[in-house]
Amino acid sequence: MSLMSGKDSPVITGLRSPYGLSALLESSNLNVSKWTCVLVGRLAGHESTAPAILEVNVYGKLMALLCEPGTRADASFALSAIRKWPGGIAALADIGVFDAGGRRKKQ
Repeated sequence: MSLMSGKDSPVITGLRSPYGLSALLESSNLNVSKWTCVLVGRLAGHESTAPAILEVNVYGKLMALLCEPGTRADASFALSAIRKWPGGIAALADIGVFDAGGRRKKQ
C-alpha cells in the first residue's frame, strides 16, 4: 500500500492538519509557497489524491498567490490541476474565478 493511498494515509491526514497546506501556502518564504503550489498541483492531478486536495479548500490562497509574480506560474499550475475535476470547477466558480477578466455576469 502506498503512503498516498486511502483517505486515512499519513500524507492525506497531514494535508488536513492545521499546519498542512494552508500554512505552507501562507509562508513568508517564497520558495515554500512555490513548492507547495507545485505539490498541490501534482496531488490534484491524480485521481487517488485529488479528493483530499479538493477537501482542503486552498482556492482563495492560490488565487492570492496568482497576484504575486514569484508564485504566479506555480499557483496557476495548481489551479489548472484542480479545475480538471467537477468538484474543483464548482469550488472555483463559488469563489468567482470565472467571473474575472472582464466577463459579464448574466442579468
